[in-house]
Amino acid sequence: MHQADHTSRSSPSLAGRRRATLAVAVAVLALAASACSASVSIGGSIDEAELEQQVAEQLAATVDNGVVPSIDCPGDLDAEVGATTTCDLTVEGDDATYRANVEVTAVDDGVASFSVEVDE
Repeated sequence: MHQADHTSRSSPSLAGRRRATLAVAVAVLALAASACSASVSIGGSIDEAELEQQVAEQLAATVDNGVVPSIDCPGDLDAEVGATTTCDLTVEGDDATYRANVEVTAVDDGVASFSVEVDE
């Protein structure tokens, strides 16, 4: 009840910013609870730019709220089962940086599959 009173006294722009911040926080929490996989064609390693694009697309599809995270990986990922990397994940409107842990789960006929899990 106190929260509702506090919000009703806020200026419209401040209330709007709070709603936007809350929406971003909810989106990030949804990302934090997700794990996914995607496949890419390989030539010994998964190219950094391709990895970043695939991770962003898969997380956006998993959350399905219109939020596409920005992913920054440190380099190519070896196309070997068990290979891992940690990418930085950011969402527009949220100053925090989250860790997206990527692990190659299978390599089959020139295609690497990987899972992504976002730390909370």
